[in-house]
Amino acid sequence: RLELRPLPDADVTRLVRALEARPLPDATVRRIVERAEGNAFYAEELVAATGTPADGVPSGLADVLLIRVEQLSETAQQVLRTAAVAGRRVGHEVLREAVGLPED
Repeated sequence: RLELRPLPDADVTRLVRALEARPLPDATVRRIVERAEGNAFYAEELVAATGTPADGVPSGLADVLLIRVEQLSETAQQVLRTAAVAGRRVGHEVLREAVGLPED
């Protein structure tokens, strides 16, 4: 197990700017940096989940996950819903059959 300290805000800001597919307003970048609390992975997910500047930054991890799931295809969403009901571990074959996907 490796314990990582939070990144300084300046480093998270540089990361967010490097990840931007389009320029984000400074206020949006600041909100992402604040919400990420030094967590690079969370900062990356917040950038990906931030739509247009008018949409704003998702307020929490649950919102980020919901936005990311909604971006998936309907089939992928069905697989996720089925896996969630199945519990912590489910075999690929069982999941494939439960969702009704072809073998290939």
